[in-house]
Amino acid sequence: MVEWRQIKDSKGLYEISNIGDIRRIGGRILKPAYSRGYKFCRVTIGDRTKYKTFRHHREVAMAFIPNPSNKPCVNHKDGDKLNNFVGNLEWVTEKENSQHAVRYGLISTIGEKHPMHKLSVGQVKCIREIFKRGDVSQTELAKTYSVGLSTIGDIVRRRKWKNI
Repeated sequence: MVEWRQIKDSKGLYEISNIGDIRRIGGRILKPAYSRGYKFCRVTIGDRTKYKTFRHHREVAMAFIPNPSNKPCVNHKDGDKLNNFVGNLEWVTEKENSQHAVRYGLISTIGEKHPMHKLSVGQVKCIREIFKRGDVSQTELAKTYSVGLSTIGDIVRRRKWKNI
């Protein structure tokens, strides 16, 4: 059964359901927009010059899920950013949220899939080959590829990019 609760920062104008829909109180369900895979609604609050953005998953969590530890992030248990059903959401720390994303394959910590990677697989292979031949120093490789000296050292010693 769908349950509706008032959105706290909406000055009594909007409500959220336990399945993640937003509507003006007593009105129709608003069509969401999408940003980085998440649903959100941008609505007018007060006069026509003030807007407020409501992220569906956060509003569901704030309205329906207790947060006694005051955790800052809302996690989608199944990894689906569009599944804003109350049973699929939980309050987590930033660390718990990152660990969940890695565990469920939503982000990777390996190679080009790592969100902070600077080098491609081809560049790593080239770095190892050039260093192996002894043509160039690690310092020169670091400058050429715009990475730190320790990164080059870790690549040639196979501490980083072990999968290549």
